[in-house]
Amino acid sequence: MGIAENALQLVQSIYDVTLGSESWPSVIQKISTATGGHSGLLRLVDYRRADVSFVSAYGYTQETINKYRQHFIHLDPYSDHLAAAPAGSLLQSEQVTPLALRKHTAYFNDYERQEDRTYALGCPLGREQDFLLYLGLSRGRQAGPYDDTTLQLVQHLLPHMLRSVQLQRLVGDAVEARNLSEVALDQLRVGVILLSADGRVCFTNQLASSLVESFRIEFGEAGLRLPSPQSNDQLQQLIAKALNTDPLALRCPGGDMTYSRPGLGMLQFRVFGMLSRHDTHLTGRRPRVAIFLVRPGPPRLDAGQLATQFQLTPAESRLAVNLAEGTTVNDAARLTGISVATARTHLRNIFAKTATSRQSELALLILTSLAGISIAAPNHDEPQ
Repeated sequence: MGIAENALQLVQSIYDVTLGSESWPSVIQKISTATGGHSGLLRLVDYRRADVSFVSAYGYTQETINKYRQHFIHLDPYSDHLAAAPAGSLLQSEQVTPLALRKHTAYFNDYERQEDRTYALGCPLGREQDFLLYLGLSRGRQAGPYDDTTLQLVQHLLPHMLRSVQLQRLVGDAVEARNLSEVALDQLRVGVILLSADGRVCFTNQLASSLVESFRIEFGEAGLRLPSPQSNDQLQQLIAKALNTDPLALRCPGGDMTYSRPGLGMLQFRVFGMLSRHDTHLTGRRPRVAIFLVRPGPPRLDAGQLATQFQLTPAESRLAVNLAEGTTVNDAARLTGISVATARTHLRNIFAKTATSRQSELALLILTSLAGISIAAPNHDEPQ
């Protein structure tokens, strides 16, 4: 295989890592083989803590990795040179510390020579504050020092490795942000459904999943469908309107509707587009329409959350829950097993702690607090 063809295949493998079809050990193995070596690694060094992590390694035993982290990191003759070198440069072991000198060091005799890493290349890929990521390649004594052709091949690959690492980090950050966003949406007392540009469902939070199941709404790859043809037509019109959002518009059109089922009650929909004026006209599975679902009815509050958020006693928080849910003081006293006089004493304390003076004001405060807009934890222990 020619050098150019080999380089092209290696570049393809490097970018495949970003897409998940390759792993770094496989890529490093290919690069090591192409450069006449037997081992390689991606290593992340934390100079602030004098610590190192092996992002990926090929041809290294776990024992060798542990020995380096525990001891030989402090004896590494290449460390300072790698830290000072610009990203994309090549450092050869023979240039940094010639073999004739390394033969007299513990680093060579107790670490490099053990697995015949006589010649090495170090290639800084990028740094951020006190962290440095670099590619390390090794070959044995019989292979000899790296020749110019091999160095040119590695030099050609370095910019692509740097871009791949950057892309992989961006993808990883995006995935993490998406996962965190989904966790946050699961805490809302509002059902959330996100649709892609082709109308398919690409996300539902926990409450939305529960609501569509209760109301027997079809959702998934085919989109969102209501059982009632008339109501479904109305919903599809709102979705189409939201999808036709003008990116330069100040508001994202959509609309509201209410859907009812006998024996189940009402389900309210709010549909709106998510295309911002700074966004690109991309298609695919990116969210383009958001649908909020609300089932009107009495709130379900958690006394433990109220106790924590407003510094209420267990008895006060139980009373506050009943009052916020529309119960009178007399009925709340009966439900919580206390006298009306005690309930009124608790209410005065609740007013003082929440800076309110009327039951309607207290209810509004509670229902718009975190306890009112978030789902109570299923196993949340009510204060005793």
